[in-house]
This record gives sequence, structure tokens and C-alpha cells, in this order.
Amino acid sequence: MTATTQIMTEADREVGARTFGKGLVVKPDFDGAEATWQKPVWIKSGDLVLSNIKAWEGAIALADDEHEGCIASHRYITCVPDLAGSA
Repeated sequence: MTATTQIMTEADREVGARTFGKGLVVKPDFDGAEATWQKPVWIKSGDLVLSNIKAWEGAIALADDEHEGCIASHRYITCVPDLAGSA
């Protein structure tokens, strides 16, 4: 998992996962200091992002460069796919 601890700022970009495999959406900037989440998840390009609330509806996406540095609520899980494959 790639979730790391960072300090949220007044211009954080949040992502959400669309259902039915339609990718990630970048939400408008917001003041991260006002977020009520316990532990935000920081997104990196290449992360596999899953909504633990709506994964059953296909709310799963691969983050790209546009999503680098964005945050998601603590209700998201990130994984790093092994693109080289396991032996």
C-alpha cells in the first residue's frame, strides 16, 4: 500500500473513483485543513485506487500523472500493481 502521511494545505486536490470502471475524477480544490477525515490517502501516478464503499460497483481506477499528489478520503485504498509480474 502506498498511503503516506503528509500535511494537508489550503489548496488540496481531491479525487474520487467513478463507478463501473469509468476512472478517477478530480474534484475542485478545497482547504485540506478543514477536512474531517482521520487519515487522507495521498495518490501517486500508477496507483490502483479502490473505493472500499463502492468497489462492488466498479469504483476502481488506475491513477495517472493528472492524479499525482491528489488526496482521497480514508475510505479509499491504494495499491501499487506489479507491472513486471511475479516469478
